[in-house]
Amino acid sequence: MKTNTIFLLTGLTLLIVIGDPTELTAQEKVIEKSGKKPGWVNGIEMNYLIEVGKGASLDEAKTLALTRVKDNIVNSVAVKVSSSTELSTSEIRQGEKYNISGSYLEVIKTKTANLPAIKGISENKVSEFYWEKVRNTRKGPIVCYYHVKYPFSQADLDQIIFEYNEAQRRMREQLEAAIDGLDDLTLIEAIIERLTTLRHLSKQLEDENKAIAATNIGKLEDLLKNLQIQQTVCEQGALKYFLVYGNRRFTTSQNPKTKSNCASNFRQQSVGDTMVVRYDHQACRSQVTNTVSLEYRFESKAVKAEFQLASIFTASNLKISEGAQFVVMQSNNTSISHYKIILPVLLQSNETVELKNISITFSKRPMLTFNNVNGQTISPGVNSLELTGDFPLQKSNYTFENYEIVLMSGSITYTNLKTKNTSAYKFYNEKIAVVVQ
Repeated sequence: MKTNTIFLLTGLTLLIVIGDPTELTAQEKVIEKSGKKPGWVNGIEMNYLIEVGKGASLDEAKTLALTRVKDNIVNSVAVKVSSSTELSTSEIRQGEKYNISGSYLEVIKTKTANLPAIKGISENKVSEFYWEKVRNTRKGPIVCYYHVKYPFSQADLDQIIFEYNEAQRRMREQLEAAIDGLDDLTLIEAIIERLTTLRHLSKQLEDENKAIAATNIGKLEDLLKNLQIQQTVCEQGALKYFLVYGNRRFTTSQNPKTKSNCASNFRQQSVGDTMVVRYDHQACRSQVTNTVSLEYRFESKAVKAEFQLASIFTASNLKISEGAQFVVMQSNNTSISHYKIILPVLLQSNETVELKNISITFSKRPMLTFNNVNGQTISPGVNSLELTGDFPLQKSNYTFENYEIVLMSGSITYTNLKTKNTSAYKFYNEKIAVVVQ
């Protein structure tokens, strides 16, 4: 059986290159049909599409017939649209040049197939149908032919073309909105949202609009790829920094992933375009290099940096010298009522500092804080500080042998009288002798 019918809708006319698709050979015979064969089968009628599907079952043949109706309409729209558009369109993105003119018709067909009018083509809109079951009298299975007469006029074609063009117009408007003010955006989440929109539009746009989308996608991807964390201020308990790309600054609602060898309890906030991470630093030691690392992740791209906190804790130029003593002056069976600590402190600079307070602990015992040094100054060289306890100590916590050497840790908070900067010097496991009077 011959099946070389080709349909093409142009204007109001359905052109048919005909060899009767259901013309029976001498060996074929109709064994069942839906009724008398109507005159429109394999014919031409104004404002209708006439198609036939062939299959092993009636359902298969019917589905193919409706598919051919859709293909006929889609092809007609593609020809109409492409005839009014420049076909030799090329686009360049990130140095890679590729031409879309060869696949332009296929692009239009794909988009047209997604229009509501095309998706709405269905059996219940068929005006008339006719089917036959045919068998080769000598051998072979039954073959089904399903003919449909589907209403479709020039007005219907014009409406679909209008819907197609409207869809393209809306996408162009969305493109304009997506690229409007891109260079003024400072919130990273807003930039990612625009990038997502542009990627979606790029798959549906064509010609120069697709190239515009691709150019801006490249710009935003480069921005996210090359974001940097730039430190501005590192002060006690706070790290201030910018997110930068070139000379532009950005903010984010995302909290960074933080890591430190000593700092803890990180809190994130923004002050204008300055990002601030506050933290607790009580566990940071002056004898080691203290660091904090920050990491953001935008679209699986990591933006990270590590900063040293050593300047906060080691710039004091203070040092505990030899000869520290814990002097027990008066005690009873339960408490130590009078005591003092003689603390030799070396100031390794030419500037005078003013003490604020001193805290000392002996091997995991309760912390002793001495505020009576507030306002006392120490000068360059070794200074012997005498810290008098004004609160009783529970003797069970401080049972030492006379002249026993124990370890102490603590901190000295002071202000540089020249710079007015307040700092904390922390010391660990320094030796101190116990003297019982």
